[in-house]
Amino acid sequence: MNGWQVQAMWEADAAAEWERINAPDPAEREMKDAAESLQAALDNIDSGLDWIADAVSKLDELPMADKVQSFLDDFEKLANALKVLKDHYERGGRE
Repeated sequence: MNGWQVQAMWEADAAAEWERINAPDPAEREMKDAAESLQAALDNIDSGLDWIADAVSKLDELPMADKVQSFLDDFEKLANALKVLKDHYERGGRE
């Protein structure tokens, strides 16, 4: 085998590997669709969080306020985690 043939084979392999690495993710469309659904959910969750915060303020200085605040804190953490996931999917990244 000649040197130029080896070089051509190496270049073909390198080009094929580059194509494989840079190929679009087959789940890209589904992840972007999921990101849109997550955004709609987050919009609604934000409204729910506002209502829960309102309940906390109405229970101010009563012992029940702490329990409702705890739920609010948990929901806010979940909403933040969903937002991170949505942003990741929008960019076409997997977990």
